[in-house]
Amino acid sequence: MKNYWLLILILFFTNFGFTQNSAFTLFETAPLRLNPALAGTANAARITSQYEGWFGEIYNETYNGIASISFDQSFALKKGHRIGGGVQFYHDQFGTSKFSTRQVNFVANYQRAVATDPDKTNFLIVGINGGFNQKKIDFDDLQWGSQYNGNGFDPSLPSGEDLDDSSPFWNLGAGVVWKMQHLSGRGFEFGFAIDNINEPILSFTNTSQVSNLIPCASRVHLIVDFKVGERFMFQPKIRYWSEGANDNTIIGGNIYFGMGEKITNKFIIGGSIFRQNAGDTSNYPQFNLGFQTQNIQIMLGSLIFANPALQQAIYNSTHGTYQIALNYQFPLKEEKQN
Repeated sequence: MKNYWLLILILFFTNFGFTQNSAFTLFETAPLRLNPALAGTANAARITSQYEGWFGEIYNETYNGIASISFDQSFALKKGHRIGGGVQFYHDQFGTSKFSTRQVNFVANYQRAVATDPDKTNFLIVGINGGFNQKKIDFDDLQWGSQYNGNGFDPSLPSGEDLDDSSPFWNLGAGVVWKMQHLSGRGFEFGFAIDNINEPILSFTNTSQVSNLIPCASRVHLIVDFKVGERFMFQPKIRYWSEGANDNTIIGGNIYFGMGEKITNKFIIGGSIFRQNAGDTSNYPQFNLGFQTQNIQIMLGSLIFANPALQQAIYNSTHGTYQIALNYQFPLKEEKQN
């Protein structure tokens, strides 16, 4: 009962909306967004949620933010063999056209222990994901050339456009992860994932042209954990994302400070990252602050745009984004293995 308030808070928190965003920089807090092979790797049921908003406006338009929520869990088959699964939801909305994305994605994987010894475990994990996507546009508040009457735009005039207000499509993806964990707390996680394997068509017209194909997107990530002294854990991380001509790189790390004489299950977290986008020589710094217990993790991040021209030309008075991650892991229960 004492943890129900947190579950309610997570569900309320995600009412802002859901979507998958390649630029979300707290990627280690969103495992199912990162790689389908990570579903169930906590060995307990887990709810993760993330939200990103903007300081100011984009192109003088209100940006309603992006958010996600997911649930995942794993089950033991026999010693050294597990299966994981989960579901994730996304939605966002932007601008006068209320352009939005909605997604329901299902994830499954197989986890195999390899090269184990009494002090550490290695898991090789292969996962797949598939889901339904829908992009929508509200044309009612848009202005068209055919609606100009010489003095201004008259919304009562026909637009002359024959467009659909939604574009539904299916999406398929896959991923692989190698995960090592040592009893001392050291470990690493290395993964590769690919989305849009089926190259779905995105179109608001009745034509299906090659130019409307969504290209495959790939992600590579590495997260390392190791102790520094008796009360500190250092977690360097890197993630590269690419889709067609677009890509970005995130590199940085977090420091976990154990609240006690030694490393415990309670941490204060601080860190920073830098993100660089394709064709942009500027690095965008972000500073993170968080708190973690055995079952709860809260992370806050603020991404600052270091390019003044970008702020002025594109983001008006915007100086960056803020991000929030709120995750809950259910208490771990003993499992009977065959």
